[in-house]
Amino acid sequence: MPTQRSVVFTLLESHYHLGAAVLFNSLYAAGFRGKCLIGHNGPPPPWCTDRSPEGRPRWNGPEGFHVECIPTETAWHLTNHKPAFFLRLWRDIVPEAERLYYFDPDVVVKREWLYFEDWADHGVALVQDVNPCMPADHPVRQAWARFLREAGFPPTQARDAYYNGGFVGIHRRDLAFAQLWHHLIEAGQSAGFTPGTVTQVMKHYPYFRFADQDFLAMTTMVSPIALSTIGPSGMDFFPGGTQLSHAMGSPKPWLRRYVIRALKGIPLANADRLFWANAAGPIRVFSGARLVWEKSALALAALVGRFYRRA
Repeated sequence: MPTQRSVVFTLLESHYHLGAAVLFNSLYAAGFRGKCLIGHNGPPPPWCTDRSPEGRPRWNGPEGFHVECIPTETAWHLTNHKPAFFLRLWRDIVPEAERLYYFDPDVVVKREWLYFEDWADHGVALVQDVNPCMPADHPVRQAWARFLREAGFPPTQARDAYYNGGFVGIHRRDLAFAQLWHHLIEAGQSAGFTPGTVTQVMKHYPYFRFADQDFLAMTTMVSPIALSTIGPSGMDFFPGGTQLSHAMGSPKPWLRRYVIRALKGIPLANADRLFWANAAGPIRVFSGARLVWEKSALALAALVGRFYRRA
């Protein structure tokens, strides 16, 4: 089957294993059958109670669908570790994989899996961010271009879009894209950026904010490798998307108190509904009572939301 040549992974720590379980449930519902990997800081998810032949913590599911856990072994913040983990997986863990896909653990898949395989076959699969437009003459992009030239990576591609780091799909033939993304983060480190943090204002390069996404955008300015991109609706940032739903902001769906949020005028997001729609299994991390409670809370919050909205 095609999915045997594709591997999915996420990176997480702490309670984000709850989001990862629902992400993987949505992948199963979409038709993915094969290996899902978790790179984790701290202990592995408590629901990975089996062991792989290599001795890794593992969850075994139906039809060859399974999850394995791998310690990240990094001092970098996990959001900045994505390209390095791509490279490690291809080098040491799943060298046979034809495609690798990274998903944030607060993402839910909406589209059939074969769509994603075809997507990465056309080029590096990316989704534009909630603020997607950054023209080539934007002052931030021009500051990035200055950094790139000084770091020895002069821009060669005119780009006008900014991408979300919550999903990246790469075909093996495009491995050089992940290598370049990682090299640029290392170049940022040499210039004073600390990869152990999510965001940082650098003295000489003040236009770096969300480091992994900024360096991802810079990679597209330098790399000649083809991209295959979708607008912000691809993550439900705008209406009309059919691919993914990304639960932006904090707290995450598994920690949200929906009725209280509704009374404060915070409307339900599609990501909230889809999270709990995929929470029942095959990976079961919530009790039946919790599922009933949350679905009731969603219904009540939707009703309250008809009358209360933030100005």
